[in-house]
Amino acid sequence: MKKTILIATACLTLLLLISPIVSFAKDKNTILLPDYLKLSNEDGEIVKDPSVIAGRIVRAIAGLSGSVALLLFVYGGALWVLSQGKEDQIKKGRDYMIWSFIGITFILSSFIIVLYIMDILVDF
Repeated sequence: MKKTILIATACLTLLLLISPIVSFAKDKNTILLPDYLKLSNEDGEIVKDPSVIAGRIVRAIAGLSGSVALLLFVYGGALWVLSQGKEDQIKKGRDYMIWSFIGITFILSSFIIVLYIMDILVDF
């Protein structure tokens, strides 16, 4: 029962995240993607600069992993709130929240460091 609710919640969340991309499309055959996922620039030319490609890949990975860590943080909070006083569930929820907070902190700090390094390398 809990797995079914978790899977349904994950599917609904994914649907809610994807629906604006599809609904704001310019025409039927175009899906609106964020700039860091596009393979071409504003002129329609394919991007061949390795630093731009690497930056876009880093942003996509950081965004995806940050979203997963945030979902795990919310899941840990839900476990804690719905524990009904069971010590093992409280500990499990607290552990999810602590480790996902550490993960979010690690993801954000590594993202900032990588952007700083990329900025330095592009200036040379």
